This record gives sequence, structure tokens and C-alpha cells, in this order.
Amino acid sequence: MDPIVTGAVVKVGAFGEKMADSAAKETGGLITRLFGPSADVIGNNWAERLRERNLDKLLRKTEKRAAGKADPGIANPRVASQVFEAAEYADAEVVSEYLSGVLASSRTPDGSSDRGVSWVALIRRLSSDELRLHYVIYASARQILLEQGFEQTGSAHNIEVVLPLRDLAASTQMTHRRIGESVEVLMREGLLGDAYRLGPRDFAFENELKRDNVEVVYPEVPALRVRVTVHGFALFAWGNGEGELSKGAYLDPTVEMGPIDSDGQLPLVETKLLKAVVRNKASES
Repeated sequence: MDPIVTGAVVKVGAFGEKMADSAAKETGGLITRLFGPSADVIGNNWAERLRERNLDKLLRKTEKRAAGKADPGIANPRVASQVFEAAEYADAEVVSEYLSGVLASSRTPDGSSDRGVSWVALIRRLSSDELRLHYVIYASARQILLEQGFEQTGSAHNIEVVLPLRDLAASTQMTHRRIGESVEVLMREGLLGDAYRLGPRDFAFENELKRDNVEVVYPEVPALRVRVTVHGFALFAWGNGEGELSKGAYLDPTVEMGPIDSDGQLPLVETKLLKAVVRNKASES
């Protein structure tokens, strides 16, 4: 057996009839469905560790994502081993959601695709704040981009969107300062475009308000202005279990994406395209 396969499966262990605990057996069944025949490898103490270290939750989320698929396939062991390491101490629900999405996306008929490796590495670099903000921005922006008829991710790349800061803070349960710090990390990772504005209306639209030929149609509330990117689209797809479709899934209205568990749901925030907020003044008659 390939040493990578062996390492991944030994990590989760074998769960068979020797397991007296019903919960351990149930977890073992999930492992078997995830890995197929490769799950029959030595190791009999991982059921406890799965429950104790959040991996059991991860497996159940991954299994839920497979519901409705005729043949969800089996996971790539190289991806799975890295997901398990990342998930062991992943208490935040959003982290577990994203990791389960990548693991589900790595399932193919023969388990040979390891495309998810780089996405696991990216998720591991991001804090729960940063992942939470990424989810809310992209879930919210997706609604308006679909409504505006965007079909190709290339045409939506670097589009600037505006979100009410108070609603965003309430949705993510983050302070304005934490939002700003998280935006900067997402920018560094290419998950948001360069430059952003965060703050009162007069600051968020400072440059536009100085122009004579445009008007700013936005409430007197603080705002966050950011640019969405194709890399951000792709992470959203992978984190929601649609990585096999890559970034194109983000603007496909037939693809449903969202948290697999209701307790992982984050409220959407009303989003506007910049061009709908900052527009040319009507010509005087």
C-alpha cells in the first residue's frame, strides 16, 4: 500500500466489530465510506480521539455533504491526512465547515485527486475570524452578483462591493477593528483585492464625495468596501463542498452552497455593487 495512504488511514484507524461502543462503530462506518477498502488498516484507538478532537464532527459534516450523490467516491488520503491534522483542534464551527467542504470535494471514484492539499494549507493559515468574514462577504456578494447576471468569474474578478459595517459586525460577531485586521489578511492571501475602505460614510466614500460629477447613494451608516477575487470565489466553492467544480461553481445559480449544519449558518448581509452606490449625476435639464 502507498505509504501516504497507509499514513492517512492509520491516523484514523480501523473500526470494526471489535468496537463495543456503538458511537465508535458509527464513526467507523463513516471512515469506511470515506476511504473504502483502505480503511481496513491497523489502529483501534482513534474512535475516542475522533470524538474528543472534533474529527468526529468533521466526518459527519463530510458525510452529510455526500447525501444525495449517487456515488460520492472516496477521499484522497493525502488531502484527508492534512484535513484531519487541521481539524483535530478546530473548535470553531466555520473552520470545521470549510475543512469538511475540502474533504468532501476531494472524493473521486478512485480517490486520486489531491487538488485539495493547497486549500487545506490555506485554511490552516486563516483564523476563524478570517474564515468567518470570508464566508459572510462571499455568501452575501454571491446574491447580488447572480442578480446582476454575472456568469463568468473572470468578469466578476475585482468587482467592488459595499456592505453595511454594522450588519456585518452583527453577522460575524466581530468588532470593527477585528474586521479590518481580517480584511488585511484576506487581501494578503489574494482572497480580496488590493485596497479597501472601512468606516463612516464620509471616510468610506471620501474620494467620491469630492467629485462634482458623481453622487453617493448610500445611507449615513459606516460601510466596508472590498473587491472580490477569483481566488476568493474558489475558496468559497471548496469550503462548501463544490471544489470539483472549482471557482465556476460560485456564479452557477444551479449550485447550492452553504453550511451543511444549521448551527453553522451565518446571516447574510445586504450587499451592493459600488456602481449602484456611486453613480454619475443626472444631467441637468
